[in-house]
Amino acid sequence: MTRTGNVRWLAVASLALLVSVAGCGGGEGDGDTNRTAELEALRAARQELVQLRQEAVDLEARIEASESEESSGAEADADAAGQEGVEAAEAAPTVEELEAELATLEARLPQVTDDFGAAVVAFINADPPVEGEPLKPEIKEVMGLKIAEDMIVAREYIDQGGDYRRALDIYEQLTKLDPDNGELQAAIAEAEEMRYMTEERFALAKKGMTQDEVREVLGQVNVYNIKDYTDKGVVSWLYPREDKGAAGVYFNEKNGEWRVYQLDFDAVKVPEEAG
Repeated sequence: MTRTGNVRWLAVASLALLVSVAGCGGGEGDGDTNRTAELEALRAARQELVQLRQEAVDLEARIEASESEESSGAEADADAAGQEGVEAAEAAPTVEELEAELATLEARLPQVTDDFGAAVVAFINADPPVEGEPLKPEIKEVMGLKIAEDMIVAREYIDQGGDYRRALDIYEQLTKLDPDNGELQAAIAEAEEMRYMTEERFALAKKGMTQDEVREVLGQVNVYNIKDYTDKGVVSWLYPREDKGAAGVYFNEKNGEWRVYQLDFDAVKVPEEAG
């Protein structure tokens, strides 16, 4: 079982408002003594998001490991491990329990992300930058937290959904906050390079590869470009090309695993009007 494609569509909360605030400038701050506490709360909220995402990654790994054990018949060997092994196996959560825990966590993440974004905007709006003046240290720090968070979200659109367009939209918006951010510029360059399939990259895919191996060399396919022909026992992945055609990777199932049986760089022909 693969979890790639089970996309956690996380919202980039109030990004447009944040961009507009950063560029316009307002009045002086009101000297609110709660400012430091609010900054600490934002740091903590950002750390919570990092921890929640790591928990999700850990849960996915545990689920895959449990599924692998079940499929290999590891449970049948419990008696050979003695009573202690049996008790440990009984205490371990089931795949269904782990999946329920993951579902709960994934349902929570979008709201935590939105809350963080709204808190960032509120913090900046309370004492907005003044046009032509250097950013105050706390504003610069908070913008940095927001940029780091939204870059992770953008990366999730790529890694989980193959949605380079949406990721690039986020990156481009973030450049309005920090146009000289080297990490951001590198992420944009990588996304632009991977957005469209080339003959050179497509040649790295070979017949017999698993889906994970194809992702490794070609990148994550857009979930909307996965076609499941259940009646024929075939799954196809289409990778768009810059000329509006698409390259196709075709899988069939062998011994319980989906492997490449056909590759076609011209799976979708270039439309006549674009040729």
